[in-house]
Amino acid sequence: MRLLEKLAFGKASSVSYWDRWSKDDMKSCCLQIQPISQKMANDLRRWASELLETERNKKLDLKCLMDELIIRTWIEEP
Repeated sequence: MRLLEKLAFGKASSVSYWDRWSKDDMKSCCLQIQPISQKMANDLRRWASELLETERNKKLDLKCLMDELIIRTWIEEP
C-alpha cells in the first residue's frame, strides 16, 4: 500500500486526483512490488496497461484501487 500511495501522491506538496501517472511511474512501482508479490505486480501491470490504453491513468483511479484493496483486506480479516 505504501508503494501505491507513493505512486499516487508522490512528493508533491499538492496533488490533484486529475493528475496523470505515467507508464514509467507505474513501471517503477511494479518493479518495487515484484519482490513482495510477483502476482500482485503482474496484476497491477495489467490493470495499469488497460487504463493507459483508454487514457484513464488519473490518480483518482489509483486512489479508487487503493480504497478497494483496503476494503477487501478489512472484509477478509478474521
